[in-house]
Amino acid sequence: MSSPARAHGSAAAQAPPQPRLDGPGEDARPGTLREETRVLFRPIRPWDKARLLDAFERLSPTSRYRRFLAPVQVLSEEQLRYFSEPDFVDHVAWVAELPELPGRPLAGVGRWIRSRTDPQIAEIALTVVDAYQHQGLGTRLLRLLADSAARRGVRTFEAWVLYDNQPMRAILRAFGPASVRLEGNVLLFHLPIPSTCPGAGRPGRVGPSPGHRRQWAARSSPASLQGGSPVVGMSASG
Repeated sequence: MSSPARAHGSAAAQAPPQPRLDGPGEDARPGTLREETRVLFRPIRPWDKARLLDAFERLSPTSRYRRFLAPVQVLSEEQLRYFSEPDFVDHVAWVAELPELPGRPLAGVGRWIRSRTDPQIAEIALTVVDAYQHQGLGTRLLRLLADSAARRGVRTFEAWVLYDNQPMRAILRAFGPASVRLEGNVLLFHLPIPSTCPGAGRPGRVGPSPGHRRQWAARSSPASLQGGSPVVGMSASG
């Protein structure tokens, strides 16, 4: 594992402004939180590393544990690179940015990564910074993930959720019918992407890109990512 990444001053403020906010095959979309705060939903970009680290440092210990299923204290440079540089084929990530605040910080992040064994299944993760939970961010990010996944041939989401994470359980159950299996203190959700999802009826490539199986195995090693999975858990409310 590379040395832990550390912030110097305000990590969010250090991120340089970038005119291009969309990603391959995805468009930025404006929105509003329940408290009328403006938010911009957009694909994550490589220059978001400082913002991503800043958002991680604003998570409570409980939210970090729910996200990684482990007491993670820092993110390594390797993790930041992996989380902020998806290929938008087998790994897609959306962020919720607050464009009216200094440094345009992130309020939430959602991602899916295609299964290495079944190209029509993807594992998902949602994280919302504590100060912006219970405002609908988790639900909106999940819908964006579903649309982007459906257009890429994914038909089912998998999600690992701590048993006592009632807010996330509610978000996933509201998404649609799901099968759930209990493994210790963690629930494994299997969520078919609804046919009403905007991307569900569009053609999508069913199958991982060349080298995806090899890259997935390398990046999910215990030395680089918590829990042996590049996605792991969920930490969001509303």
